[in-house]
Amino acid sequence: MMRFFSIVFILLFHFSFTGNCFAQGIKNPKITNINCVNDGKYAIIYYDLENTNPSDEYFTNIEITHQNGAKINAKTFTGDIRVVKGGLQKKAYWDYKADSIAIKKDILIKIKSTPIPKIPLTKHLTRSVIYPGWGDFKLRDNKLFFGLGVFAYGCLASSVALNYASYNTYNSYKSTTNLAEVNTLFNKSVSQKNLSYALLGAAIAIWAADLTGIIIKSHKLKNKTTPVKNNYYYKQVEQQTIFASSDPVFLNTYEAVKAPKLELQEVTLKFEDTDENKCLNYKEKAKYKFGIKNLGEGVAINLVAKIEALTNTTGVVFPKEIALGKLNPNEEGRFEIPFEGEENIGTGEAEFRVTVKEANLNDMKPFRIAFQTHTFISPEIIIADHQFTMEKAGKAELGKDISLKIIIQNVGQGIAKNIKAVFEIPPLVDYKNKLDFDKEELQPNERWEISFPFSAKFTYKELVIPVTVKLSESYGKYAKTPNKFELEINQSLETKFEVQADIKKTNIEKASFTSEVDKNIPESKSKNQNRFALIIGNEDYSSFQSGIDKESNVEFAVYDAKIFKEYCVKTLGVPERNTTLLTNATVGKMNQEIEILSRLINTTDGKAEVFFYYAGHGFPDENTKDAYIMPVDVSGANVSNGIKLSDLYERLSIYPAAKITIFLDACFSGAGRNKSLAELRGVKIKPKSGVLKGNMLVFTSSSGNESSATYKDKFHGLFTYFLLKKLQESNGDLTYKELSEYLTKTIKQESLLINKREQNPSVIISPDLKNDWENWNLKP
Repeated sequence: MMRFFSIVFILLFHFSFTGNCFAQGIKNPKITNINCVNDGKYAIIYYDLENTNPSDEYFTNIEITHQNGAKINAKTFTGDIRVVKGGLQKKAYWDYKADSIAIKKDILIKIKSTPIPKIPLTKHLTRSVIYPGWGDFKLRDNKLFFGLGVFAYGCLASSVALNYASYNTYNSYKSTTNLAEVNTLFNKSVSQKNLSYALLGAAIAIWAADLTGIIIKSHKLKNKTTPVKNNYYYKQVEQQTIFASSDPVFLNTYEAVKAPKLELQEVTLKFEDTDENKCLNYKEKAKYKFGIKNLGEGVAINLVAKIEALTNTTGVVFPKEIALGKLNPNEEGRFEIPFEGEENIGTGEAEFRVTVKEANLNDMKPFRIAFQTHTFISPEIIIADHQFTMEKAGKAELGKDISLKIIIQNVGQGIAKNIKAVFEIPPLVDYKNKLDFDKEELQPNERWEISFPFSAKFTYKELVIPVTVKLSESYGKYAKTPNKFELEINQSLETKFEVQADIKKTNIEKASFTSEVDKNIPESKSKNQNRFALIIGNEDYSSFQSGIDKESNVEFAVYDAKIFKEYCVKTLGVPERNTTLLTNATVGKMNQEIEILSRLINTTDGKAEVFFYYAGHGFPDENTKDAYIMPVDVSGANVSNGIKLSDLYERLSIYPAAKITIFLDACFSGAGRNKSLAELRGVKIKPKSGVLKGNMLVFTSSSGNESSATYKDKFHGLFTYFLLKKLQESNGDLTYKELSEYLTKTIKQESLLINKREQNPSVIISPDLKNDWENWNLKP
């Protein structure tokens, strides 16, 4: 028996010192011959793990980049990737269709391989079977594991010793003749035996825990899921990690993967703020809504909108980027950018560039958004007047009911919110209802009346009754407080409360960057499916043409167009899908939409009712005197590249239509403007008006060599403001004659009062209409 155990021990000892961590004789492993071939379904990546043993395993990762190093979002791989055997002729398959990657250019393929350690688990387990903790050497970091063996063998030796002692004690118990020792010896034998078993169990648990720990540690090391900064195997593996990058490889996946095409839906652009004054104020939250449509055949993935400020945006809080998700082909997404005003917000215009980026570099053309901001306007809360009164006239005496009536007034320019008035009275004075009074809001110049009834007890000894009123509001610093009022005992009081004459009414109007025509737009329940509208607002010429400063821009033209579009849809019954809004339009875009409008007219069998609106620059040809409306990318020096009015009339009258109504808020008397004409839309040459055909008429904002002015206080062109005003007042139910008479009379007078110059709108009528147009009605 002893010979058998000796042989087993020698074999275990032998195996514990055999085994190696890595294959022998393999030196300088490397990755070579990287190439890529597109088979129409996958991009097949070929590579060799040279100087490696087929029995070795490697963690292998593949990364695909553009030549500039920008990473391509390739993530769907199969084949020889992740855990890969050593050797040559490896193939990994990249499913670029699943990743929706459409490219047609040179790429780089980068491969990283790290050997998976061959941990000799049998050797470590054998060592720990012989001596607990020995198998942890070079596997687990803690050197104190050698103490496990001392503890385990100590428990085992103690267990054997106690078991032997229990045996001897039990024999003494059986052989004793002293009855007094019988119970003592028996109990001692049992205790020794139980403790022996406990120590044996502890020894077995130490062995089992150590062996289990070795197995777990080995598994974690192979999967690199555990920190092993001082570990022998880990360090050896990391030193043998190999890298390689291919030469530029041309890859074309366009034939298999269609690219997306992102386009901004300009009609969806909308700024919304809490108080609906189209302006971001202090502590106000707002959002700018926009829509994007994928007109391409491929999926747009991982869309991100990056927001960049173009002007001073101090006090405006906004995100630098927003994740938009993905858009499938022909899908339209609606998104919004949140904004918030801080206390240091200024008055002006906040302008931003929004760039929508796509993971495969199919980015959308950047667009700009802008809105007005206004500096913080503080309220000012005061007690404007007070009076002590009684139900019946008489003297203020102890025990009688008295009221302190106060008027709290907001004499500041801003709105006050969460106003609180707290009354404080001395001891021995009782109040009837409550001490605290609250009001949610006080508008500028608004007043709030409070009556506070109280009475003094007969034990009150003072000659005056002080009443203190503490005011507060949401900002915590715009209420005058405290306010102390004193009532003398035996003072004669009136029964009537009157506000004294020193209360001054502050004529305060709420600051706003909109006019009344921009709100409460009448809505018609009817929609005319044969009505179409093309609306153009060209304002920003300086951004599209060099050598032109901002004074040459057409103030409020974009806003004019946007509000007129809302009237078309809500009041005039033009379906949303039949309405096209262009802002800062180029000559190509304008010609394209005019052509589309002409073709739409041809689809209605002569039933089309068309509205064409234009706000922007108009110029005459100095030689021919022909009038042109000017796209933002056409300069006055090349006026013939613009849209000639006579050509516009001709294109819209090619096909029969029921009504074609054109509104032109632009003058055609000049090719530019200087700073003294900063609020005007043109200079001075008398242009030709053009010849109309069919059922067409034109409302123009001015006549001859006049200029078309703005109504700056209303944030509109003068002509557009009164056009919208009449539509609002009439709910869109008025005849063309009524509209013509109103615009002619009103603008002629208001232009002199507001801008100190003449402006006479006119109506140009097709000879084919005669007087029929006068009874046309704008309602749907």
